[in-house]
Amino acid sequence: MEYRRTENKSRMRELIEYLGSEDQMMLRLRVYERLSWRRVALVLEGESMSEEELVRVCARLRKRFQGVVRRLQRLAEDGGLLPEVE
Repeated sequence: MEYRRTENKSRMRELIEYLGSEDQMMLRLRVYERLSWRRVALVLEGESMSEEELVRVCARLRKRFQGVVRRLQRLAEDGGLLPEVE
């Protein structure tokens, strides 16, 4: 069973390589580093923005993240890592 989990993690890492570098970074910061959306925005966009702009950037990143997750889901389904959802 441990072998299967390790194999799935390796295959998932391969799927992540299909993403653009900025999407990979966003995924790494949000999921693996567990940063808040605020911190993700500051890392990706720089720290010299107003609070209002920061709120907009966070919203944009959350929306983009949803698309990245959907894309990874489709790639995982196509690769046999996840059952296809109808």
